[in-house]
Amino acid sequence: MQTLLGSYSACVESKTAQICVCLVLLVCVLWFLPQSVASGAQTESPQPLRGNVVFLDGTAAQGAKVRASAICNGVSLVQDATTAQDGSFSFPLFHREIPDGSDAACTQYRFGASKQEDFWLPSDTRVFTGVEPIVPTVNLPISFPLQPVQIVLRVRGGEVSFRVWEVSTGRFVGAGLDLDGKAIEGKKLGAMLLATGEDGSEDTLLLPPGEYTVKVSAYPARQTMYCPLRESVSSSFIVKPGTRLQETITIDARKIKLFKFDQRKCKQ
Repeated sequence: MQTLLGSYSACVESKTAQICVCLVLLVCVLWFLPQSVASGAQTESPQPLRGNVVFLDGTAAQGAKVRASAICNGVSLVQDATTAQDGSFSFPLFHREIPDGSDAACTQYRFGASKQEDFWLPSDTRVFTGVEPIVPTVNLPISFPLQPVQIVLRVRGGEVSFRVWEVSTGRFVGAGLDLDGKAIEGKKLGAMLLATGEDGSEDTLLLPPGEYTVKVSAYPARQTMYCPLRESVSSSFIVKPGTRLQETITIDARKIKLFKFDQRKCKQ
């Protein structure tokens, strides 16, 4: 700034004082404008979405997987991140990335987390828990300053791998399965459909602790066409936190009763 004032004084003393004054004023404008723009941009720039993931005892969940979902009309936008050592995470504001370039249709951000390698289920899990999950949200339009969100990992379950063994052929087979959680105090915990691979490969799930019943409900009647069993074959098991189970159901294709296969339909 002293340099600019010095230039101004020199110009006043010269015969071209008027021209110099104009030039100095122009230089001043050019000097302060970028700083003003930068300051304004810093004020208006949206803050990132921040938060932390903790376990039930309040300790930080390092290495948890976090998913942020922008809830938009007809458009689903998600971004994933991994928590730092202190359980913290951050996301940029990404709801403006919808195809039409407008954020008017977006109403909310929702957050969920999991750490499946340590058997912690997604924080927004509903099936088989019997508890309504708490889903942190940030409403749009955003009001600054933003408060950090907190995600709590509440359910630590066990991993279960399902396979179906067919004794007459001596191999694992593909089959449709029904999985039911045992009701607690008369409250049904839900049900799920799953299937082993067509080559007999296992289907693996991370489940909340509890007692379950799995039923072989459909079996291939022709190639990849599955028909339901008239009498299902079932097995029960218990899931404990931090455990892995291999649940194998044995069937005999010569004895099970299928609905008839006709014209690509299963008929009784």
